[in-house]
Amino acid sequence: MLTQFSANMIATLQNAVDLQIATEAEIAALRSWKIYGVELNRVDIVEEPPLDNEWPTSPNDALTAAWLVAQGFDETAPQIPA
Repeated sequence: MLTQFSANMIATLQNAVDLQIATEAEIAALRSWKIYGVELNRVDIVEEPPLDNEWPTSPNDALTAAWLVAQGFDETAPQIPA
């Protein structure tokens, strides 16, 4: 699910780059989301589920947590300090 979310973020940001309308912040975010996507694909979930601290850190924890909650995974969403 997280790879799907990161792929959606990458696609949206890549569109802005391709259309030459991306801001510097969007270009930086694109790079961060691409790195996150690669790191997610490197997590080995075949042998046993990774521990919470073995997952890569999202470029935008609040956005990722909100997306997880919207998908019905509120128990897995990271705790964002108020």
